[in-house]
Amino acid sequence: MEFKDLPPDTQKIAAETLKSLILDGGTEKVEPAKKLAQEIREAFIALYQSSP
Repeated sequence: MEFKDLPPDTQKIAAETLKSLILDGGTEKVEPAKKLAQEIREAFIALYQSSP
């Protein structure tokens, strides 16, 4: 499964989560933000795949 396969609502929640973490954590550099985005993407895909 890829991120694009997640329902739009789930994609929006993931984007809001990333936004919140970047704003709260002050991630200003590109590489830490990219790593965080990848981790969130993987987490949401894993959560969605394990849903009943």
